[in-house]
Amino acid sequence: MVNKNIKSKEMTEKKDCQDLAVVSRAASVCTKHGIPVLPACPPNGEQIGHGGNAFCLKTTLTTGKGEVEVVVKQLLPSRGLSLALGLGELVSEAALLARVAGVAGVPRLYGIVLDPPALVTSFDGPHTLFEVVTQRPRRVSDEAVVRAVRQVCCAVAALHARRVTHNDIKSNNVVVRQHSDGTLTPCLIDLGNSALLGQAIFPRGQLRWEDHRFLAPELVAGEPSSAASDVFSLGHMMTTFVKFCKPHSEAGQLLGRLGARATAKCPNQRPPLQELIACLQSGLGRASTHCNLS
Repeated sequence: MVNKNIKSKEMTEKKDCQDLAVVSRAASVCTKHGIPVLPACPPNGEQIGHGGNAFCLKTTLTTGKGEVEVVVKQLLPSRGLSLALGLGELVSEAALLARVAGVAGVPRLYGIVLDPPALVTSFDGPHTLFEVVTQRPRRVSDEAVVRAVRQVCCAVAALHARRVTHNDIKSNNVVVRQHSDGTLTPCLIDLGNSALLGQAIFPRGQLRWEDHRFLAPELVAGEPSSAASDVFSLGHMMTTFVKFCKPHSEAGQLLGRLGARATAKCPNQRPPLQELIACLQSGLGRASTHCNLS
């Protein structure tokens, strides 16, 4: 019994040393990419979302400018990831958020907690774009939906200008603030699948496109991510909104036409993102055809 206790203690000490080494390496990566390291998670708050990999809590963070509403993303314990793998995932996402800092329509990175791993970003809306579009009775116009889609396209274009692809664009990954005049301010969240342009994110031959129809077929097949693969997902989002628009409305017809072109199976047959943006602006009667890609 004594020997077992000694062995158990030695194994615990070994794991603690390994975890310290993992945290130390992660801290070095954070310093390299300019990622703020927070000493501890903000207080627990309200759970506002979860997916296959993580769950999110809404809470507050005290900053030099006072308290701000934030989202704390933590990995699901059921995944059984080691500290190294779990922390690696969140550090990678934080590094990409740091790379696109200042881009309109993307969450602001406040920092990362190393142990237990947690990612802290801005809270940018209480509802998803899917919820707002599909609610009955709906409180926003078809034109407001088109305008929100255009803003999401501009955010994606800004990511591409920083050499980043999102790779998980869908209406449940867009949160919105709804204003009294009926307009929406969207924010494209969850950069967990994001990568540098040209990087593949899925293993070849391990996923079926039929199970991931909102993603470009070539991306699911294991090909490198591209601007065209994000365009496909934007097009899929547009086509899903058509049935929630008023019958024969100009907004619905516009989304349907653009969505059909953007979801072409061949990447070369999809329109460039700036062309989609220009068409959406034209449909809204806007004079400008350019986005701010800061």
